[in-house]
Amino acid sequence: MKNQCQVPPARIPPTKTSLQDAFPPSLDNTSMEPLLPPSDSCGTFWFGRKTVVVVSMGLSTLLFAGCARWGGRVLEASHVAFNTSVAQAMERQLILNLVRLNFDEPTQWMTVSSINLNAGVSSSASTGSIIRQGGNDDQTGGASLGFTYTPNITLIPRSNESISREAIAPIPIQTIEGMCSAGWPLSWLLFMTCESVQDIGSFDVTKSFGTVIRDSRFGRLLQLADELEKHQRISLSRLQVLVDYPGTISSNKVDLKAIIDARREGGRLVRRPDGDFNFSVLETVPVLSIYPNAIGYGPAKEFTELLGIPLAATNYPLVATHDSLERNSISIRTRSLDAVMRLLSFGVDRTIDAPPPQIHLDSQDEVYRSLVEGAMRQDLRDEVRALFRIHWTRKRPKNDDFMVQYRGGYFWIDPKDESSMQVFSLLRYIISLQISDRESAKPVLTIPVGH
Repeated sequence: MKNQCQVPPARIPPTKTSLQDAFPPSLDNTSMEPLLPPSDSCGTFWFGRKTVVVVSMGLSTLLFAGCARWGGRVLEASHVAFNTSVAQAMERQLILNLVRLNFDEPTQWMTVSSINLNAGVSSSASTGSIIRQGGNDDQTGGASLGFTYTPNITLIPRSNESISREAIAPIPIQTIEGMCSAGWPLSWLLFMTCESVQDIGSFDVTKSFGTVIRDSRFGRLLQLADELEKHQRISLSRLQVLVDYPGTISSNKVDLKAIIDARREGGRLVRRPDGDFNFSVLETVPVLSIYPNAIGYGPAKEFTELLGIPLAATNYPLVATHDSLERNSISIRTRSLDAVMRLLSFGVDRTIDAPPPQIHLDSQDEVYRSLVEGAMRQDLRDEVRALFRIHWTRKRPKNDDFMVQYRGGYFWIDPKDESSMQVFSLLRYIISLQISDRESAKPVLTIPVGH
């Protein structure tokens, strides 16, 4: 009787890994079918009476051949699941901290320390015989080999002191420019991160008074910025420009030695119209670029008038001070990350199973219009909740990718809510740029690859 080998399909089923509620210590156990090498070996052997097969040798061959490829195949099939699990841990942590801020509770930040993959191997063997008519019989035997793995993600707390210092520091203008260059709309970034642009105040963010309009011109500035950027008439970028240090140098003090000393310090002496000199340094700074196609365009004229700058095809440096070091620059005072999170915490439902907001805002145009039309000192908390909402329900949502269980219910963001998802993604980027990871080591993924 010829040998028969029934080869099951060598595959790894999709790995389903999920974090239970907020941050459990490990992921769900996940098992998978035997990983088989591309050879005549298989997980189950059948042999006849006249064929001598050593089961232990077959098991050993399968074990070594399978384990030699096991780690690579697990990583190939499951790295997306690991990546998704880490991302979900960070997203749920952020949602939880926004909820805590809404209820005046202190925030707590965690970081991924390590990702370990615990492996297990199981095997079994059996023998038997089949008695046929005529007295002939066949010897039978079988063997199987199985693999299981359990991925564990370890989260450790971050130092509240170091994070607090970074969270209350103003967001750098370079962060706004970098995110704008990465494709985020300028108007969105100004709305979320800026307390004032030139002498135009945006709105206050306080726990006692909510989100209060300070100047209706800010909403108009956002409308114009959105209009000009869409038609590629302005942009934010980073360029090398001459920055003048404060003070002037009398012309009678400028000689060859002074010029050489200025060069050594990385600057140069630039003659002023009155004959004296400025000490200028060539620096890479964020700038607002106005393009030639903006000249003569009505919205561009209104935009520059609001900022108090000439309408010209040039680059205006963005600075974080009202006493500008550079003539014809634009002063921007930014919020802290803590203030941005406080702003978005107003989007959390205050009561369980709360009704939807009465105000319907699903685009930035409608948000900016509400800023323009809103009365001075008007509280915009309802507008924030219409733009960015975290639901609080007793029932677990069907899609729990952006959900935490807390306070006897479920807090979650609807993945179909485009404005909420966009704002949430923008906040994640801001946090990744504002909060450093100096104190924590990079997470390490450990996978056994063989015996």
